Amino acid sequence: MLDDMIFYLTGNGKIVGLQIRNVSQLLSESSLELDLENLESVDLIINTRENSLFVGLRLISMNKEQRLPLGRVFLPQLTVK
Repeated sequence: MLDDMIFYLTGNGKIVGLQIRNVSQLLSESSLELDLENLESVDLIINTRENSLFVGLRLISMNKEQRLPLGRVFLPQLTVK
């Protein structure tokens, strides 16, 4: 999955965007129980912990929310403050 992700960063290394190739295939293969045709909101979730990033999506459809984990990226140079 991480092979299909392209991160967009600022000059300071802050993540400002994410492109996911073949996202329709990912969503169809997931266990989401949402009406994807009526999506109201999709949010990118990124959490840092011990030199790694946890990446996921929060999807809301018809007032129902589900989260979809996308993966963990290890970044040895990352310092968490």
